[in-house]
Order: sequence, then C-alpha cells, then structure tokens
Amino acid sequence: MNLSLPPKIQKLIDRRVKSGRYHSAQDVVTAALVTLDQQESLAGMSAADLETIYPGIKEKLAQGLAAARAGDVSDGEAFFGELEREERTLATKRRMFGVHASAYVARGTTFDGGGAGDSRGK
Repeated sequence: MNLSLPPKIQKLIDRRVKSGRYHSAQDVVTAALVTLDQQESLAGMSAADLETIYPGIKEKLAQGLAAARAGDVSDGEAFFGELEREERTLATKRRMFGVHASAYVARGTTFDGGGAGDSRGK
C-alpha cells in the first residue's frame, strides 16, 4: 500500500524515526494505528469495563480532582520536561540495545507509554 501524506504528517513521522524510538516510518504508522485502535476501544467501554481494566480509577480521579481544587498541582512545564528527559533516556537505551518499535509490535506490546490513559498507575 502506498500513501500520500501531507508534509506536516510526513515531518511528524520523520521526527519520530530520527529520534531513534522507531526504526522506520512503517513502525511509526503501525504504532499510531495500534494506539488509535486502543483509544477507540476505550472510548466505547462502559464505566464498569474501565474499572476492570484500571482498578480504582474513579477513586484516583476523585483524589486528583480534590488535590487540584486544593491547589496541590504540578508545574506543567516541569512535568513535561521530565517526561521528555525520560523519553530521551529510553530512546538512547533502545538504540544501544537494538530494540525498535517493530520488536514491540511483533510481541503485541502496546505503545501507550504513559500517554492518554497513563498505564503507569499515576
């Protein structure tokens, strides 16, 4: 299959390949589609199903909202700066040990990496 992509999308793909996180443009597109499929699946789930997948999610959300209302929040710039540093460290390790996105796809590993629906339990 050949696709014609807008320049903006091509730049996004190229940037991810150059970061070392992905081995090829195909890996980026595969990861994006896996993530999209996961998001669409989650969007169609009931609250009970989400609770099964993410035990205690209602309580965690309530705690987070209460903390935010009380002013106990993190600086967004600092938080995302730390995430970017962690991602660079992981990308370096992947390059050093020869682990590419295609290896994760082949094993059926997801690519959520703490994005939407943070799977790290935070």
